[in-house]
Amino acid sequence: MAGFLYYLPELDRSIKIDDARAAGLGYAFARRICGNTFHTTEPFGGPGVVFADPDRVAKIGFYKEQTWRPVPGKPYWIGFYPERRPGPADLARPKMLDGHFVRLADGNDWLVPVARGWHDEDGGAGWYHAVPRTADLDDAGNWIQGDVVAEYRELWDLATAWWDVKAAAADAVADDAGGERVAVPWSLNTLAGSLDAAVAALAVNYRLSKFEVAALGLFDTSSPQRILDAVVDWPTFARWLEKKTAATGGPTSRADGLPTADGSAAATPAIAPPSPTSQCSS
Repeated sequence: MAGFLYYLPELDRSIKIDDARAAGLGYAFARRICGNTFHTTEPFGGPGVVFADPDRVAKIGFYKEQTWRPVPGKPYWIGFYPERRPGPADLARPKMLDGHFVRLADGNDWLVPVARGWHDEDGGAGWYHAVPRTADLDDAGNWIQGDVVAEYRELWDLATAWWDVKAAAADAVADDAGGERVAVPWSLNTLAGSLDAAVAALAVNYRLSKFEVAALGLFDTSSPQRILDAVVDWPTFARWLEKKTAATGGPTSRADGLPTADGSAAATPAIAPPSPTSQCSS
């Protein structure tokens, strides 16, 4: 296993998970945290504590073979061992949503969750919620599907907003936009906004933020569209659309902006997530 190390200045006692949460690092830790205090001024400019998840990092402390970088606007630094760079298996959450593998700039395949899925079954085709929903009762006391569970509401809102962007760019598929419009905290028509949104999608299945993404060099400028397309199951939809077009004798390459089946969107099929990793008690 491999993982990230973090440095927090001016802490001269044993690190606790609450300290990590207070610094904005709650996403990086589940139940265990270990640290090593030191009193030198290099390379951080002062004393503090280096800490990590002991289930991912065996050698916790400051060592010359590590790579470190400050985090803009945050009190901590982030580091890792270059010869043991964290990858998908190292950062995977115990509970992962099904989705598409997308190969990122590190050369690894990362599982991007599908929120708005496409199905083609029993002669019918259409969109469905691929994220868990609550079970509720209607006025007659019958069970119905309720809203998306709170844990995945942001992912669903992201999928809805990204589909709006896709549908606006390709009127041919705007008929089934879903009728829902949501506000999201990212401008999906800008590179910066789509990068932030892509991080949010990836973080559903992995313990990372944009700082870990940047430290590992996971993204290039094509990454946001490929990740966000996976969130709305665009690869599955594109294959269905190509099959339908071929059956009606239409063109196999499109001029309306829709990808072909072997286009830039992630080409791997939806898959089941890996088995949950074991959790250690604190």
